[in-house]
Amino acid sequence: MAPAILRETSGGTTTTTTRTTGSSSRGSSSGSSTLSDIPTTTTLFRAVLGPTMQSARGVVAPNWSSDNDAATCVVHFLSRDAELLFENAINPQTQVCADLVVLGNTLAKHNIDTLSLAEVILKRPTAEVEEFLVSQIESEPTAASEPLSLNEITTFKKNFVKSLSSTQRLHAVANSFSFKLHKKEGLLSVESYEISPLSGLAQDSSQLLTVKGIVYSRPEGNRHRVRVWRHCLQTLGFPTLGSLPAPLQACGRDVVLVNDQLTFIGSGRLTDEGAIRHMLEKEFFGTERVAVIRDLFERSEHRATLSSVVRIISDKCVVVAEAVLGSSNPIRRIVDEYYRVDVGHYELSQLGVELNDYLTNLGFQIIKIPKTLEEEVGLGVSNAGMGRILTADNRVADLIKTCSAFQGTLIPIAIQPAQFKALQTSFLTLRKTTEKSCSVTLSKVDRSWPVWRPPEQKERKQTAGTVLMVAPVGFQLNEETAVDNQFMKRTGNAPSELEAQALLEFSGYHAKLRAAGVRVWLHSAERYHGTPDAVFPNNWFSTHTTMESPDDGSMVVFYPMRTPSRRQERRQHIVQSLVRGYDQQVSFTHYETADRPRFLESTGTIIMDHIHKIAYATVSQRCSGKVMRAWAERMGYQVCLFHSTDVHGRPIYHTNVMMSVGTTLAMVCLDSISNMEERDHLVKTLSATHTIMNLTREQVNNFCGNVLEISNVEGKRLLAMSTRAYNAFTAEQKDLILQHLDDIVHANLDIIETVGGGGARCMLGEVF
Repeated sequence: MAPAILRETSGGTTTTTTRTTGSSSRGSSSGSSTLSDIPTTTTLFRAVLGPTMQSARGVVAPNWSSDNDAATCVVHFLSRDAELLFENAINPQTQVCADLVVLGNTLAKHNIDTLSLAEVILKRPTAEVEEFLVSQIESEPTAASEPLSLNEITTFKKNFVKSLSSTQRLHAVANSFSFKLHKKEGLLSVESYEISPLSGLAQDSSQLLTVKGIVYSRPEGNRHRVRVWRHCLQTLGFPTLGSLPAPLQACGRDVVLVNDQLTFIGSGRLTDEGAIRHMLEKEFFGTERVAVIRDLFERSEHRATLSSVVRIISDKCVVVAEAVLGSSNPIRRIVDEYYRVDVGHYELSQLGVELNDYLTNLGFQIIKIPKTLEEEVGLGVSNAGMGRILTADNRVADLIKTCSAFQGTLIPIAIQPAQFKALQTSFLTLRKTTEKSCSVTLSKVDRSWPVWRPPEQKERKQTAGTVLMVAPVGFQLNEETAVDNQFMKRTGNAPSELEAQALLEFSGYHAKLRAAGVRVWLHSAERYHGTPDAVFPNNWFSTHTTMESPDDGSMVVFYPMRTPSRRQERRQHIVQSLVRGYDQQVSFTHYETADRPRFLESTGTIIMDHIHKIAYATVSQRCSGKVMRAWAERMGYQVCLFHSTDVHGRPIYHTNVMMSVGTTLAMVCLDSISNMEERDHLVKTLSATHTIMNLTREQVNNFCGNVLEISNVEGKRLLAMSTRAYNAFTAEQKDLILQHLDDIVHANLDIIETVGGGGARCMLGEVF
């Protein structure tokens, strides 16, 4: 039976039956075609339901690890024989529908409680269901229609909804339904309509479920699907916590709960870190610990969310995509863990831990799904609660059986593994929290010192014990800075290609530094920041220990940047963290907005000899002599100013591409300083404290001057540089370097250097 669509007439109402055609079903009031096979509208989700549909304390989100908690499956299949929105009942012969029948039978066979989606929707009062339907049905007049008032359209939709049976209302909710209305001589009729079945309803990415309730992100894709799922969650009694303000966005499939004390959330392709910070500030997670599992280097569509690479199957076992594990793996995942200090205030408790190490430290046994298998079937499992794990792949099942900590039940499901992977977009596991103690190991937190800062130095040193790095998300050629940066070149690559290549180079450099024992405080830009040069954080801040200025204490200093896009790199959360870690903050950023703006771009323009408190700088558009002298007076430094140019006579934009000063070894391109008086003064000043290595102009072009002396956790002094620079040094120069330092760390940075015009030193902000 088809629903009646009301046609208004001057003398009352008559009815017109509509019919559907096509996969995205369309029809007209005069059509006669019928449909025997359309994609099913399918949703499977699980939830704890009280007898009155009230939520228990802390109804929670996907992959809840506690396998002792009961789960109820709420299932919606497009009915096979009930009256529908279509003239004929649908013959469910599609593969998806057949697979869902198998799934439903499997759940029933293993006594997994099931509740239909219809029961959830129809729990709402009839008036509420009708009101919801009216608000969701879309309608608009045809081009030739007489003008239609909003009241006429609303009245039509209300009459249409009232004509539906309860089953028809269910299917109207679970489909995207729209009308083309035509009014002629006062008579309103339906010229055409469209029905688009919804799928993957419970996996809508715009709604995040945490221990406390629902957080809404900006909806993407089918807005009707978003509204339907929101309606279902509200019916189930989930409290609404709030929404993420634009431009922040997050994905529900990036949330994985471990227990009532710890939440995993992934950041990367679909969830930005600004959204996570907002959720921390607003107390949306509801757990004492939050582990941010960061996809900083890959950001692929295949592994776009955390649930695509991590699935908890018991309180001691976790299934993980092997492709993202390993400290030297280019697409590894990095974990920062936060602990709650006070309401709305979380602090870092663990910094930059590789995912395999982090999970092992928690006490999990890791079941690794090989890359070839994972690319074929995904992780191949779904948690049905109470230790019951669904899997359609024998190879995955065999891997789980080898895990001694897994004490649950493997439930084979007779669906092709690849189809099961696709079907899991309709799965969401929901169970309530328990008051029992968690079974994973949560380490104690040292609250006496910021985890990102090395211990306070007892003597003045040239090398920092920690470096701040920013992953180059949104990396591309910056048109603003290209005006005076002669090192920047165009490649012809698309921005997405440049970003992907830069992320892999960044990953390699980060891995080399970590392998050498260097502490890295890792941040990430976002595309919406509009900061293509964010990978070079050394230009907007510097840090100084108490040993440099005993009377002032430790300091963080912020600098005036020449271009607006680079000023945007001073992200509020990084600035606030830096300020909290030091006794004082000093800012020269007011020079940016002076009547005559002047600039001084931190350690890009100032080469600091921290031990002897001498500052070297080449004057350029980014280095004002006036600001430089004001800085030196405030910081208690002696200044050595000079002018340097490239082979074409253009001022070199940053001192740190032609000069570097370490503890005992300094490098400088003397040929770039044409003023002999300035050159002699530089040599005299520098040679009094350092051995000088003279660089050629060609070596400067290969970023040999853009190197930085840093120290590792053992106190060894290292020289960080790009592989391009390393290859440009002579054998004699490399020997000299190793006479003064313990080792050289280099990585391929070709794209970053070529397009960004900065190198290895620019990518490291020193944290003393």
